[in-house]
Amino acid sequence: MMEKILTISVAAYNMESYIRQALDSVISSGVWEKIEVLVIDDGGSDAALAIAREYETRYPGSVYAVHKENGGYGSTVNYSIRNARGRYFKLLDGDDWFDAGGLKELVHLLEKTDADLVVTPYFKICEEGNRSSYTFQNVPKDRKIHLSRLGGRVTIPMQAIAYRTSVLRKSGVVLPEHMLYTDQYYAVIPMASVDSVYFADIFVYCYRISREGQSIGKESRIKHTRETLAICEDIVRFCAGQKDSRNYGYLSSRAAGICTRAVKTLLLRPVSRENLALLKRFDRRIRKISPDIFQKQYKEGKSGRLVMLLHKTGYAAYWAVKFWPGGFPNWD
Repeated sequence: MMEKILTISVAAYNMESYIRQALDSVISSGVWEKIEVLVIDDGGSDAALAIAREYETRYPGSVYAVHKENGGYGSTVNYSIRNARGRYFKLLDGDDWFDAGGLKELVHLLEKTDADLVVTPYFKICEEGNRSSYTFQNVPKDRKIHLSRLGGRVTIPMQAIAYRTSVLRKSGVVLPEHMLYTDQYYAVIPMASVDSVYFADIFVYCYRISREGQSIGKESRIKHTRETLAICEDIVRFCAGQKDSRNYGYLSSRAAGICTRAVKTLLLRPVSRENLALLKRFDRRIRKISPDIFQKQYKEGKSGRLVMLLHKTGYAAYWAVKFWPGGFPNWD
């Protein structure tokens, strides 16, 4: 059997409307024989598993349809990390897809490099078809560098990541089950085990946004605020424990960025004394876990300035949200 260069984990829970596009984007790359695709049906109720089995029959040894009890997104990633045979590992949400040409280039690059982490820019595509790009500026391209050189300058989201599988396993990352937004663990915790990183100018991932019902939507973020805060605390606690690591500068900055986004999620909720108390409790807990990461929030661009405004005014600025219909402006 041909060596698998890349394992792709596809979370396919109730994704029958999208899963063909995701799988076709892999097959049409022309290098599917070098790829292992684990399509994880996490106890879904639609035809996504049946569709995945069609592809498993047509592309044996490359596409695997996996049915398991429902455990949430994190459980699909955990399963795939345990069972991956590819030299590198990448996630693909079931409603997203790859640029086929970009995926082909990526696989050829992965055959040649030994970097712990390969980072690629990606497209963000609205349901209406509008497209923007997420790129990495002011970083050395097409050569390996040590992750510590990035300091706090670069945020590397899940969509941009291809980890060396051995590094991912060495990190011991395990995503919580039955929770949303756990890709934050995947994008941060393994970075403590990364030495070399390679930035390539290859657009690979196509990230679908503005789909109704997405977890990144405002209603979902409000509904799952407490999960967001718990995840943030976990990540801050982990990063604070890496103070002696060469990668601490990167890790602490990523944790600070996650904190500022958690605060912005809190500000989506109605203005009330109860929600202000929740914000204050969150701030106290982060400050107690890591005063350093708490202070680093202020360096997170416009979002950091918003957090600083809240803190420096003793939260008096919180009530100013009443003057902005719909909440605080989006200062991303």
